[in-house]
Amino acid sequence: MHFKTFFCAALFTAMLSMNVLAGEHSAQMVSFSVEPGDSAAIRLTSQKVITESFSFKMPKDWDGQCVLVPYEDGCDIYDRAAYEADGSGLLFTIACYENIESEELQEYTILGFCNNKTYVLESYYEDFYDEAEDGAQPDFEEAARLIKKSFVSYIKEEAAE
Repeated sequence: MHFKTFFCAALFTAMLSMNVLAGEHSAQMVSFSVEPGDSAAIRLTSQKVITESFSFKMPKDWDGQCVLVPYEDGCDIYDRAAYEADGSGLLFTIACYENIESEELQEYTILGFCNNKTYVLESYYEDFYDEAEDGAQPDFEEAARLIKKSFVSYIKEEAAE
């Protein structure tokens, strides 16, 4: 009996050690306290992005290659080089709609629901990379799948007045 307990404890410890050695786990907190007219772009330097209303993951090898421009209940994700050059390069939009009918969502990828809100992913990378000159483009379909798979929305606690 003692051998089974020892073996299970050793196996559990080995599994935890492998997770730690497998790679760094980092996340980037992004504040969505956006004032009207504010258009601050945030450079994405981590695979996991956590906002006040939702979180998602970007491909690991995209660190530093994208910027996020937040707005009230969502964000736009741009190619960093294009955005810094001339404000172009829109790749994805994560948008939040309240009380929307399902028929209106047919053209979007639904990410999740939270109370009466529906979060969707709109892809624009085809427009950007059709115009791009170089043939080396990241795997945007894989990025869209990762965003969808990892997306989590949550309820913000309202401050008591």
